[in-house]
Amino acid sequence: MLSDSFLSDAGWLFFAAWSAVVAAVSLAAFGRDLLPSRLRLEQPPEVQPTDPAQSGQPGTR
Repeated sequence: MLSDSFLSDAGWLFFAAWSAVVAAVSLAAFGRDLLPSRLRLEQPPEVQPTDPAQSGQPGTR
């Protein structure tokens, strides 16, 4: 009876650990696809042109 309980507990612990490993690997591999808002935070800000003639705004020349 005691060995059945131990095997059951060990099985659940293995299943929980395996699920955590699969979730971590999935997030590492597909995190940018699953969490697109995180991608927007990592993008550097756009660089503004220093030459006013290249900015494309009328009246800057």
